[in-house]
Amino acid sequence: MEYRIAKGWRIAAVVFSIMFIIGGLAFLLSPWYDHNMNKAPLVAILVGGAFIALGAAAWADTLKSKLTIDNYSITQEGAFKRKSLLLADIKGYRTEKDYIFLVPESGKGALKISNYVENKDELRAWIEGKYPDVDMLVVEEETKEILADENFGGTTEERQQLLANAKKTATIFNVASTIIIFWLFIYPKPYQLAWVMALLVAPASLYILWHFKGLVTVNDTKKSAYPSLLPILFLVCLLAGVRAIIDYDIYLYNNVWKYMVGVAAALTAATYSIAYTGHQKNINKKPIIFALAALFALYGYGATVFVNCHFDTKPPQVFTEPVTDMRVSHGKSTTYYITTAPWGQYTQPKEMSVAKSLYNSLQSGDSVNIYLRPGQLGIPWYFVERQTIIAPPTSLNK
Repeated sequence: MEYRIAKGWRIAAVVFSIMFIIGGLAFLLSPWYDHNMNKAPLVAILVGGAFIALGAAAWADTLKSKLTIDNYSITQEGAFKRKSLLLADIKGYRTEKDYIFLVPESGKGALKISNYVENKDELRAWIEGKYPDVDMLVVEEETKEILADENFGGTTEERQQLLANAKKTATIFNVASTIIIFWLFIYPKPYQLAWVMALLVAPASLYILWHFKGLVTVNDTKKSAYPSLLPILFLVCLLAGVRAIIDYDIYLYNNVWKYMVGVAAALTAATYSIAYTGHQKNINKKPIIFALAALFALYGYGATVFVNCHFDTKPPQVFTEPVTDMRVSHGKSTTYYITTAPWGQYTQPKEMSVAKSLYNSLQSGDSVNIYLRPGQLGIPWYFVERQTIIAPPTSLNK
């Protein structure tokens, strides 16, 4: 059996290759036919030659690429490389996005097959009919380990029930937490309740890890018998940090770091001591712990800034400053900026992001009130409002 890149993809690849070659030729010849281009001949030769070489290589590889299966082996070859596996040495397959991987018994040097081949359904059916899904083999092996581990119950039935409960609890928790997290990020009303519920996700996840004695993990287990809370922890930490950055402007960061690091250290230590029990002791913990420490630092920043600013009831210091410049930044999102005269610790004009409604109500020359508050945790922060001018009362005897 022989499989080539699907005809439509071959045509598209060749067209792009020709475009690269033509562009390279144009760049290569530009110093001689267009003197306004101001390109040095050596630069034109190097850059133009690179484009031509890339286009030619892609063209040749596209036309040469094929997958061949005979009675003993499967071979993938292109213009510049060739890889072959004996059929008897293939352990199974793994799917990932637009590819299917044939995994050898050694576990190394998997053969990567694109879904953009001719008769891909026929090829996939042949692979699935001949070999097992190695990810499912892992799930089956892990399930056997769980059902044989007396730490999870005195009988097989008890272990099955605990595993079922762990998967159900993790699913419900992940779904509910996702709703809470996006509630905070997209429509945080009531504001305080949305924040508190989101910040409770991390300690609640620690309780689940402790309750199920290692059946629920914080590992990156896309296909595993053990349900994982890592995606939810990633979301809550990331979005709590981002929400705090969006909502509050910090004046001095000196005291932020000690609270942020303290929260991150406490949560990381608690996760390490709770999650890595039983079978978890034998896995490579370092990458996950370092990743969790970074995530918990974001969470610590969000929690610190929210508590400091939202619960700050101390009187502010007010600066009234003229607006000297205004601009709008258009990117993935639109951000509105105003620049004021120097104030507080700022000895140069200060640019600040403001809400769209405030921006639209201002024009250059107007004044704004800047409220500098000390912070509930001793972290100074500020916010900006349009200056309210109160007209003097009209005399009735005039």
